[in-house]
Amino acid sequence: MLRPPFLNGIESKRGLYFEVPKRGLPGVLPNSLIEIVKGVFGLSNSPRLWWDKLAKELCNLKIMVNGVELRLSHHEYDPCFLPLRDPQGQLRGALITHVDDLLVAAPPAEMAQLQQALSKIFPISEWESGTFDYTGATIKQSEGGIELHQTSYVKARLETVEMPKDVAPSSQADQVTAQDNMSTIGALSWLASQTRPDLQAGVSLSQRKQRSPTYEDVKLTNRLVKMAQMGKDEPLKFVKLADNFDDLMLMVYHDAAWANAPMDLDLDDHEDVIASEGQGVYSQLGHLLVVTSRQALGAKDCPMAIVGWKSHACPRVCRSTFAAETMAGLEGWEEALAFRSFVAGVLSPDPAKAQEAEARKLFPIVSMTDCKSLYDSVHRLGGPKAPSEKRLVVDITALRKMVNEEAQWWGSRIIGGKTLRWVPTGSQMADILTKVIFDVRSWWGNIRSSSLPFPIGQAQNRI
Repeated sequence: MLRPPFLNGIESKRGLYFEVPKRGLPGVLPNSLIEIVKGVFGLSNSPRLWWDKLAKELCNLKIMVNGVELRLSHHEYDPCFLPLRDPQGQLRGALITHVDDLLVAAPPAEMAQLQQALSKIFPISEWESGTFDYTGATIKQSEGGIELHQTSYVKARLETVEMPKDVAPSSQADQVTAQDNMSTIGALSWLASQTRPDLQAGVSLSQRKQRSPTYEDVKLTNRLVKMAQMGKDEPLKFVKLADNFDDLMLMVYHDAAWANAPMDLDLDDHEDVIASEGQGVYSQLGHLLVVTSRQALGAKDCPMAIVGWKSHACPRVCRSTFAAETMAGLEGWEEALAFRSFVAGVLSPDPAKAQEAEARKLFPIVSMTDCKSLYDSVHRLGGPKAPSEKRLVVDITALRKMVNEEAQWWGSRIIGGKTLRWVPTGSQMADILTKVIFDVRSWWGNIRSSSLPFPIGQAQNRI
């Protein structure tokens, strides 16, 4: 990893000037007018000036490895991700940018040439490898794989919110406590979005109350802090998942908790919210993306890697558990399809390969639900059974289309053939993304297990 200087951007065309500060500037006469020609901290265009220079320099970079010219180019879906390719389009490495931090992954020969070439462009103070910090997280690389954690972040940034003594839990928090509560939720939010899916539901629910929290809400924030501290040594692990790429599979656990997400009465005044008197109106949706071997479908012991997650209140008021589960299924599948297309775009420079129909050939998507009625509706013959919420027919049809197209392509090449499967609630790994579950160690224990918490092959036989 390297850290080039942020203010080394292209020239600014804004024609901005400033006066000499009272303390003076070396070599500058008093009362001089100074033109700003580069990015300066505080100016809105400074990040763009830096990005324009960085992107141009990276895309013009050419390195030679064993007589082969390699070049960086922007990914179709994310310009901050730059694959390193040879003239035939084969992937030889990758570079990720975040403001003025760059993260490079490549074999030793390619890495050495990249370091040398980048050092000629930017005055780089140091190169970091093995174990280092990147955007608030610690990356540890070893022969066994890669670990990603935020132990130092938890120790340095997370503390419980101090509360006055002898206050009624239902009363509004005072201004100081409310402000501290908001800051703590912000710190928890960054942690939950980067490395801690087990905190995501609690953070999402707390964010909806942070504008006007009660002392009971602040207590929940403090419990989330203790949860974060309890699991601070739990890293995301990325190890070898299969003997060859063709054996990989993307699993999507999707779940919903019906009408458990409260609304902010200061922001929403429609009838549903007023009638709720501040109680749950929206349903919390969550999904978890896991890459593993296809052999996991046959109850084989297989390692897994978490590659994505999300938890949030459904933007639509659901009038039943079934409706909420359908929304969760749709979001889980859309996220999985986008992830697979992104991977396809990394492996091939051809934009057509990243389209859904072509990306489908890469590896199968199999999703897991603990809602039997959703499973039955997707897999029943004929059209979907019309639920009481007529608008829901459109959503079920869309979900069926995604599931069936996936199943038609992969068919017998995956155990059981189905791409939407049922698991009992106790084995729904996305359950922690829809409600606050304080036993985070048990959840992480299931993630660390070499097999799924409930063999999918056996679960399928029960249907």
